[in-house]
Amino acid sequence: MDDDEIDRHVFEKLDEMEGVLTTRPEFGDFASWPANAQLATLSMCWALGPKFPFPKFQGHVASRNWVGAADECHFTPDVGTIIIRNKLDRAHLLLADKVEVQGLPTEQIALDLSDVFGVQGALLTLGFKPLAQDGADGPRTRGKVTEFQSANGLAQNGAFNDPDTVSGLASQLSGLGFTVFGV
Repeated sequence: MDDDEIDRHVFEKLDEMEGVLTTRPEFGDFASWPANAQLATLSMCWALGPKFPFPKFQGHVASRNWVGAADECHFTPDVGTIIIRNKLDRAHLLLADKVEVQGLPTEQIALDLSDVFGVQGALLTLGFKPLAQDGADGPRTRGKVTEFQSANGLAQNGAFNDPDTVSGLASQLSGLGFTVFGV
């Protein structure tokens, strides 16, 4: 299968899951949620199915308590890619809270560049692949940071927290319609 066909199947499945999810009362307002809360919830659906029974999480999202939802989105077994999914879902829900509290556009995806995890997400978003978003500042991350720095005329030091690099990432992401924190 080519990438377009894979994308078609993924989005078809996401639409199907959202259709089931939004029939549940606590998710009825899903369309008005911040984009990051939608992403985290669809991630949980992808892993657990759209009828996943997380009563505390469901109560928090129904009342738009994104911090509470972030505390309750963790599922097990906490191994392999589930570790990263739990971390991403939590980060997205906390970003949803920041966006909503600050009155920022809820339809834009927010990214936080204040740590290596967020910088990895930014690099992936900007097409610097393959790269794992695992929060580890290892050789692949440093290599992709250096690649970004080289492509943008920046000092090539591989540091994810280099101010010029973070500023460059933020500028490009903002230009693509993302809300950016941590600059």
